Parts: sequence; structure tokens; C-alpha cells
Amino acid sequence: MLKTTSKIVLTALIALGLVLPAFTPKAEAKGKRHKVGFFTRVVRHAKRDIKRNVKKARRAVVKTGHSITNAVADTAAKAKVAVSGKKAKSTWVKGHYKKGNKHSTKGHWARINRSKKPAGGAPAPAPAPSAPAPAPSAPALSDPAMPQ
Repeated sequence: MLKTTSKIVLTALIALGLVLPAFTPKAEAKGKRHKVGFFTRVVRHAKRDIKRNVKKARRAVVKTGHSITNAVADTAAKAKVAVSGKKAKSTWVKGHYKKGNKHSTKGHWARINRSKKPAGGAPAPAPAPSAPAPAPSAPALSDPAMPQ
């Protein structure tokens, strides 16, 4: 009897020894989180501010360059029209940043479309009839309760 009881207890202890290490507390398994120091936080904040200000300054310089190029191109286009007396066939599109883009779109000449055709290529809608619709020849039966 003692032999059987000791075998059961020993088996139970071995089973518990195999199962219990899987249930370690999360704090012990995770380890201690290191606190970020004061000077490290100050340096990170300063780097972030410097990057943001450099980006704004770079964009301002690029936009100024676009404005200068736009003024030169507009002057050249007006001078050409004044000399030739003809309407301009193209216009200068100023360089710009699109919303959310990192790179600027450079200025370029764009052709002016003087034709009145729709851009979609779909056929034009049918014109409205100019004459009113003919009146019915026979008088229609009407409800006396409805106003005429």
C-alpha cells in the first residue's frame, strides 16, 4: 500500500513540476522596463523640432524658387503676345506641392484648350425640341373633383 501511494505522489510531483514552469508571472517573464532618462528625452525632442523646422525652411525656399520662375515665365509669355499679337497657345503652370506629397511638382507649360468639345469624349446630349408638343385632339375625360 505504501509502495503504491509513494508511486502516485511521485508521479503527481513530476507532473506538477513539468506543468508549473509554464505559468510564470508576466512580470518575471517580461523583464524590467528601463526608464528613459531626462537628457535622452530632451535630445529626442530637440532632434524632432530641428527636423520639422528644416523641412518647413526647405519647402519655403522651393516655393520661393517656383514663384520666381513663374514670374519670369509669365513675363516672357506676355512679351511674346505683345510682339506677335496672337493669343498664347500655352500657359505656365506654377510649381507646387500636392497635398500629402513630399516632392514638389515642377512648373511646366500646359496647352490651352480653346475648343468647346467636352473632355470626356461622350456624345453631346440631344437638343431640346423648339416647338411645343401638340395638344390632344379629343378632349380627355377629367375628374370633376380636380381643379382645372
